Amino acid sequence: MYPLSIFRALALGTALACAVPAWAAPDPARPSADVAEAQELVRDGRFEDALKRLRPLAEGGTVDAAAMFQLGLAAVGAAQGPDLAEVKREALLAEAIAAFRSLLVRRPALVRVRLELARAFFLKVSISI
Repeated sequence: MYPLSIFRALALGTALACAVPAWAAPDPARPSADVAEAQELVRDGRFEDALKRLRPLAEGGTVDAAAMFQLGLAAVGAAQGPDLAEVKREALLAEAIAAFRSLLVRRPALVRVRLELARAFFLKVSISI
């Protein structure tokens, strides 16, 4: 009986040792804390605060797709604010368009990103009409 218990303990220890790197790795489907906080700000309609949080994240070499998507949404939301100067509105929409385009370059099959890009283009065209 004694050798069987040792075998079980070794098997359990090996399984746990193999699983530790998976626990330590970040979940790609889960946004970072900054992105999650910005997502809440976007949901609450606090677009300028979300942009302040997301812009530094978008300036790095490797940019999180969730951060870029939320940046685009925040820029579109901020562009629709009342009493906004046309120059500022156009700049925000250009920022949103750039964010959505950068996502589509890497993953062209993202339908939601395509829809948001189309909405940003529509808003930009409707401003100039």
